[in-house]
Amino acid sequence: MKQSYKPAKLEIEKSNTRGATWKMANGKSIKGQEFIYDVRDRNFRSLNRWQFAVRVPYSAFGDVVVQPIQTPGKNVWAGIERRAIMFMRGTKHLYQSKVYCKVNLADPTGEKNKRGTRRGQRANLPKWFNYFR
Repeated sequence: MKQSYKPAKLEIEKSNTRGATWKMANGKSIKGQEFIYDVRDRNFRSLNRWQFAVRVPYSAFGDVVVQPIQTPGKNVWAGIERRAIMFMRGTKHLYQSKVYCKVNLADPTGEKNKRGTRRGQRANLPKWFNYFR
């Protein structure tokens, strides 16, 4: 029987906070604070240690970036440290104090690098996403 992934088995511990500067894809430099977290993924017996950075800009209108810094040495994770999750501030009047995150998934057809999801497409997300609803 295939075992399902359980986000509750993640052990997350904050390890450091520091001032930082990072570059966005458009080349713009952003200044802010970087929060470093160590993660141990108890869903796996070995090769289960991660380190993530949560980058919060000093500007109230900047995007919050979550990105892996150190990943387990498995081929399946190769290159993932170049990926990031972006939390953007809402632009509509009633939602300007909130942030949202666009979720991109790997394209199983191989036509594209990734496929974005839209409102109403929750069924397309992996089952382990249900934990975060």
